[in-house]
Amino acid sequence: NAASHVEAQQAARLVQQRYVAAGYHHPGDGGQEPFQLRLPETTVLVAMQEGQVVGTVAGVRDGSLRLPADSLFPEELDTIRQQGHILAELCRFAASSTPPISVRLGLTTRLFQAAWEHLVRDGGATRMVAMVNPRHVRFYQRRFGFVVVAGPRNLPSVHGAPAVLMGVELADPVSPKP
Repeated sequence: NAASHVEAQQAARLVQQRYVAAGYHHPGDGGQEPFQLRLPETTVLVAMQEGQVVGTVAGVRDGSLRLPADSLFPEELDTIRQQGHILAELCRFAASSTPPISVRLGLTTRLFQAAWEHLVRDGGATRMVAMVNPRHVRFYQRRFGFVVVAGPRNLPSVHGAPAVLMGVELADPVSPKP
């Protein structure tokens, strides 16, 4: 579901905790949050367990201020736009390390499906993109049908960690692969 203000704050803390654990942010630095996350084109979705946010993803609809991925992949995204696609981006994904991996996989699937449904239904998106660490490429390919569009390139907002631009067309409802 879409996050309330309190849930959005919990989601931001979860992202920060997980990004610190992965080495993308340093403790206490707060990280660099894309300005698009504060715009009306953005929806923060959360998964709750016992009153706490245990998973989150942000869905950003393309607009006049573009997408967070435009900071690293502007030419590639412009090419997709010129092909007539309406873009949306999934970003700021994080899941608590507390639940077992099987629970986290289900949580990831439900969050991504909710984001896709929202961005297609309310935003008219025809292509979803995401910047992911190269070590997660196979997961996105197998689980959600994403393909590599470009990369890797170093992403300053995560202390120069590499990012690959991935995308999936949304002509058909997206469903996770077994």
